[in-house]
Amino acid sequence: MKLALFVAFALAGAWLTAPGLAADKPAKPRQSACVSLGAGGFGNVPTPLKPIAHAVDHDPSEIWSDGEIWNPNGAGRTDIWEARLRTCEGELVISQLVNRQCWSAWECPARVVMLAPGGEAKALIAYRQVCSHGETFAVGSDGLRACDRLYPLR
Repeated sequence: MKLALFVAFALAGAWLTAPGLAADKPAKPRQSACVSLGAGGFGNVPTPLKPIAHAVDHDPSEIWSDGEIWNPNGAGRTDIWEARLRTCEGELVISQLVNRQCWSAWECPARVVMLAPGGEAKALIAYRQVCSHGETFAVGSDGLRACDRLYPLR
């Protein structure tokens, strides 16, 4: 009986240490699940904006009030483009109104908001005319970059 147990344990040990099994492979280093906005936190992370709402009077993400979305050129003409980035401080939301009070064909109102895990929102850029080429947006520790311009986050 003792011999049978000894053989069973010896075989189990040999199987667990056989080449090619998980026990032989080095553990992968753990990657951080988030980036930090703190000083020296990270370089520019591309955050291209994508359309989330077309011809609306209400923001489905509730970043903009209905009054801010109201378009003097006609109801239901405002488009909303958005990007989201998970950070250690919460979820960073970049939202831009298109077809509404743009200063030019190249700059439209944008807002950058940090949504904390507890649900509170903090505006890092409350309202600013920003380049309307959303595919160029990137976020870094130093701020929002759009069309090679830097907009500091407060």
